[in-house]
Amino acid sequence: MERTRPMSWLREQVQRLPLPTNPGGLVYGTILSATLISAEYAKAERYAGALGGIVIAEVIYWLALSYSEFAGERVKTGDPFEFKGFWRSAKHELAVVLSGVPPFLVIVVCWIAGATLTTALTIGVYTAAGMIVLAEVVIGISTEQTGRALIIDTLVGTLFGIVVVAVKVFLH
Repeated sequence: MERTRPMSWLREQVQRLPLPTNPGGLVYGTILSATLISAEYAKAERYAGALGGIVIAEVIYWLALSYSEFAGERVKTGDPFEFKGFWRSAKHELAVVLSGVPPFLVIVVCWIAGATLTTALTIGVYTAAGMIVLAEVVIGISTEQTGRALIIDTLVGTLFGIVVVAVKVFLH
């Protein structure tokens, strides 16, 4: 049996991940989710209202981003508005919404477990921060970064993770 180096094995596993057509949207959307959760933290009253507010804001942002990207594309091509083209843009930007699912699910699990809303929102923000760091590690590995470059990628993700936690602290 052939021995593989740990980074080679890890890179193989990362390349098997079903990444969306716009993987950058995962990072962007995770930062957005953490910011929305932090904003809910500042006025936290009830689970249903907080979760509903997060979902509505994420969907509106996704549609606005999709529309603006599609409008910019139409300016370049001179094409008229068509729902088919808008839908193509929306699918491309879907990662922005999908990246909000893990922190959202963490908050729902906390609700089911009987945690206070502020505790759940805090855990949701930390989940998003961890996802940002993980995304940078995955991006670094998938682009074959090693050593110093991979450490820098991870540190950048860590810095953004700290920033989203700082937003929560600032708003509290």
